[in-house]
Amino acid sequence: MRNAEGRLLKAVAELLQRVASGEVNSTAAAVCIENALDGRETNLTAQHGLLAEPIINLGLFSVRTRNLFRRMKLQTIGELVALTPDNLLALRDCSVTSLNEIRERLREKDLRLRGDYY
Repeated sequence: MRNAEGRLLKAVAELLQRVASGEVNSTAAAVCIENALDGRETNLTAQHGLLAEPIINLGLFSVRTRNLFRRMKLQTIGELVALTPDNLLALRDCSVTSLNEIRERLREKDLRLRGDYY
């Protein structure tokens, strides 16, 4: 167990150095670290690469959800997972159906919204 914890701490330290150098977005890094601490992902570098990908890489979304992304000017998966479910539901056109659609697509990539334990 200590070996795994050591690898995690080393990966977190490396990711924080990349944030300090401006190479990595701090919000995306925070999501990576949060997921790692929850035991959801141990390869932080690979996960950060996924977060930098366009939202379209999550698959097809309904027209309503795509319009929501466009209105919010969300382009990357990292920008999406930095939001909480409450952030999304507070928007005019985001329904529980849209939220569940987003959760489903994120779950397929072993990701989740910030603070979402659904």
